[in-house]
Amino acid sequence: MNINHITNKLDKAYCQHVMDYIYEIIDDWSDMDNFALPQLNKLLRTLFFKASQVWYVNRITMEPILKATIRCKFSSIKERITTTIT
Repeated sequence: MNINHITNKLDKAYCQHVMDYIYEIIDDWSDMDNFALPQLNKLLRTLFFKASQVWYVNRITMEPILKATIRCKFSSIKERITTTIT
């Protein structure tokens, strides 16, 4: 068995674990976590722009992370609008 093939499988497994972990963090995000928003923004920039080649090579989709981020942001905006109106 080729060592590169083994390394690629490990990389893909690790990449998937990282994605799953980040998805859980974003999916459970609340306004109480806003103190960590700058760090989350840096992480997302790195994921989408700097590390995108790693995800592409390992065939890891960014769709769940992107959807969770949009859902989290939409929920935050909706909450602010509701609070402002009432």
